[in-house]
Amino acid sequence: MHRWFPQVVLWISALGFGYFGVMFLVDPVGYGAKVDLVAATPSARTEVRAMYGGLELALAIFLAACAQRPEWWRMGLLLSALAFLGLATGRAFGIALEGTTTSLMRLLLVSEIALAGLALVTLRTTR
Repeated sequence: MHRWFPQVVLWISALGFGYFGVMFLVDPVGYGAKVDLVAATPSARTEVRAMYGGLELALAIFLAACAQRPEWWRMGLLLSALAFLGLATGRAFGIALEGTTTSLMRLLLVSEIALAGLALVTLRTTR
């Protein structure tokens, strides 16, 4: 594996979390609607902005900082793997519990599993 590969994986993770963080911060109603999340009140919109916007932006900023410091690569890869595994676990649990899913939910689940796997494999091969 190339010595710069951990940095690439961290940037992919940072950009993914950053994109969704900005979108939910700016348009919680529109982006929430893509996953049938209804933010019908000011309080609900604030909550979506905080959890989906602010938290994802914080993850993105930290992962971007890790990407720029080789001594932080392993820590960032671990965070990336855990974050994507957490998302995938929650999504899979929800799909199983509800007994139904959509093509978007399946796409997100597969993406989260793949990104978690990529981060874990990269973590194992990074010193």
